[in-house]
Formats: sequence, structure tokens, C-alpha cells
Amino acid sequence: MELENYTEILVDEAIKDFLRKNEDIAMVLTSTELIEIKAFALNQLPPHYVTSQMGYAFTKLEEVNIQTKVTVLKTVVMAVDKILNNRRTKE
Repeated sequence: MELENYTEILVDEAIKDFLRKNEDIAMVLTSTELIEIKAFALNQLPPHYVTSQMGYAFTKLEEVNIQTKVTVLKTVVMAVDKILNNRRTKE
């Protein structure tokens, strides 16, 4: 296993879940805006690097902590809001 930021996996999952539940927003976001959302969210959250399957397993267990999921989702929602608001100010 290579060095991997587990926070990035959580953010990817949170973005997918958010967009599945908010199809109206998903339909208007560009691929560039999706990348910006991911970057914004990752910059707000602490990285959590793993280097082995055992480290991945321990980290996955920590994910069960509901607060971790709530924090990641909240950060993704803030990122979406920021990107969409930024779009409006450019128009």
C-alpha cells in the first residue's frame, strides 16, 4: 500500500453522498467546481495518512465515530456553499 490520505477518501465519499441527495446542485456543478469543493474541504480538515492495510483498518474503525462523518459532511456543505456563492459573485 502506498501513502494515502484517508481524509481524502472521507471527503470523496461525503461529496458523492451530498450530490446524490442534492441532484439539483449536482446538475449545475462543473468538474472544475467539484475539484474546488474537494480542495476547499481538504484544506479545512486535518490529514490522516496511512501506509499499511493495518493502518487503513484502524482508521476505518475510527470512521465509525459519527462526529468524524458529521464534521466531514459539514465541511463539504460549506465548500459547496462557498463555491456556488463565488460563482454568483463572478456573474
